[in-house]
Amino acid sequence: MPRYQSTAYPEVRFWCLQTLAEAVRSHHASLSDQDAAALRAHVASWIHDAATRTDPATAVPAFIKNKLAQVCARLAGAEYPARWPSFFADLLQLAANAGDGGLDALVRVLDAVDDEVISSGDTQHGHGAGSRGGNSRRGGVGADDEVPASTRVKDAMRAEPGLLPRIVDAIRAVIASGLERATGPGAALAEAAAGCARRYAEWVDVSLFSDEAFVRTINAMLASGHHGLRGAGCDFLVALAHKGMDHGAKVGLIARLDLVNVSRVALNAYIADGAAASAAAGGGDDDDDAAEGEGKAAALAAAVGGELLSCLRAEAASAAGAEANEPHAPPPPRDACDAAARMVDDLMPTAVSALGSRRESTTMSILPLATAYVNRLKDAHAVKLMPASSAAVAEGTLRASLDAVVRRSSFPDESAVGVDFGDGDDKSTRECEADAVAMRQELAVLFRAIARLAPHLALGAVRGALARALSLEGGGGEPVRWQTVETALAALHLVGEGAHDGAVKPGVEESPLGELV
Repeated sequence: MPRYQSTAYPEVRFWCLQTLAEAVRSHHASLSDQDAAALRAHVASWIHDAATRTDPATAVPAFIKNKLAQVCARLAGAEYPARWPSFFADLLQLAANAGDGGLDALVRVLDAVDDEVISSGDTQHGHGAGSRGGNSRRGGVGADDEVPASTRVKDAMRAEPGLLPRIVDAIRAVIASGLERATGPGAALAEAAAGCARRYAEWVDVSLFSDEAFVRTINAMLASGHHGLRGAGCDFLVALAHKGMDHGAKVGLIARLDLVNVSRVALNAYIADGAAASAAAGGGDDDDDAAEGEGKAAALAAAVGGELLSCLRAEAASAAGAEANEPHAPPPPRDACDAAARMVDDLMPTAVSALGSRRESTTMSILPLATAYVNRLKDAHAVKLMPASSAAVAEGTLRASLDAVVRRSSFPDESAVGVDFGDGDDKSTRECEADAVAMRQELAVLFRAIARLAPHLALGAVRGALARALSLEGGGGEPVRWQTVETALAALHLVGEGAHDGAVKPGVEESPLGELV
C-alpha cells in the first residue's frame, strides 16, 4: 500500500494493485481486524481519488481504474456485509457527489462486483479463505461460512432496505446523464451503464428495471442516432426478455413493455438505413458500427420471439400430456398463449426481412427464431391449438422465409466485397467464397425444414428463382447477374436432394420437380 501511494508511475501502481488483488483472494483470512480496516480505508480513498481527479493532465488511466475496481470488488466479496456493511452506500454516495468521475466509479465497481463475486461461478464456501476472516464469527464457524460469497452478497443486497432500488435508480441516472451528452465520454458512460444494468437485470427483481422511468430511459437509447447507445439498449432488453419467470408473467412483461413493437422499430430502422447506405455506396463500404447495431437489434427480435414461442411450446406440450416440468412450469394460461400467438404473428414479417439481410450477424441472429417458428408448425398439437388468425398468415410467412433464404444464399456482388470470384488463387476470394458457402449451409437447414413441411412452397420458391435467372435482364435494365443464375441452380439442387427417386429420373416431367428440371 505505501508503494502505491508513493509512486507516480501507472505501471508500478498497476503492479501494486495486482499484488493486492491476489493477496485479498488468497490471504484475507489472516488479516486482523485492524489491518482489514486499514486496507478498506486505503482502497476506498484510492477509489475516491481516482473519481475526483477532473484535470485531464492528472487523470487516473482507465486500466488503473479497472484494477482498482477489481481490488475493491474482491474486498467487498470478502467483507460485505459483516465487516463492510456500508460498502454499497459509500459507493452510491461517491456517485452522487463526485460528478462524472463518481458515476464512472459506480459503474466500474458494480461491473467488477459482478465479475469477481456475483457471476464468478464461486462454489467455495465464503469466497475461498478470504471471506472467512470477514464474515464469520471470531473463534468459531459462522453461518456465512456455509454460503458461497456470490450467494451471501446477493442475499445481503436484497436484505439491505432500499439498496437495490437505489442502485438501479443510480444506473438509470448514469444512462440519462450520458444521453444528454450523447457524444464522446457521455455516450461511452451511458453504454457502460446499460451494460451494467444488463448484468444486474439477470437476478434483481424485474420490476425495478421495468418501471416507467427506466423503460423510458432505455427507449431513449434506442431512439438515439448513436449506434453504440442503440446497441447497448438492445442488449439490455435481450437480458430482460430472457429473465427467468413463468410463461404467463413473461408474456405479460413483453406485452407491457411493448417489446415486439420496440424490436420491430429498431430492426426496421437499421435495415432501412443499411439499404440506403448500400445504395449510396454502390453496394460496398458497410459501416461496422451499423452492422453490429443491426445484429443486436436482430438478437432482440429473436429473443422476444423466442420467449413467445417458448410459451406456445409449453402449451402444446401440455396438450400432448407432457409433465409440466420443463421449463417455467406450470403450463401457461390460455389468454397468455393467445397474446403470444398474436405477437409472434406481428413480429415475423420483420424477422423474415432480417433473414435476408446481407449482414451476417443479422441473419445468424434471426435464424433461430425462424427455425423455432417452423418447428411450431411441425407440431401437430401446436397447430391444433393455433388461433385461426395465426393459421391464416402461416403459409405467407413460410413463403416469404423461403424466398429470403434463396436470395440470401446468393454469392455477394464483387463490388460489395472487393474480390473477383473468377480469381480462385486469390486468398481474399477464397475466404469470401468460404464465408458464402458456410452461410448457405446454415440457411439450407431452414430451407429443408420448410420443404418437408410444405413441399409445394419450396417448389414455388425454386420456380421463382429460376424465373429470375431466365429473365432477359435483371433490375434496372442490367443483364442478369451470374450470382442469380448460380443461386437458382443451387436452390434446384437443394430441393432435389429431398425428392424421391422417381421424381428426378431423366425424362420425368409429370411431377412438379420434373417440370422445374
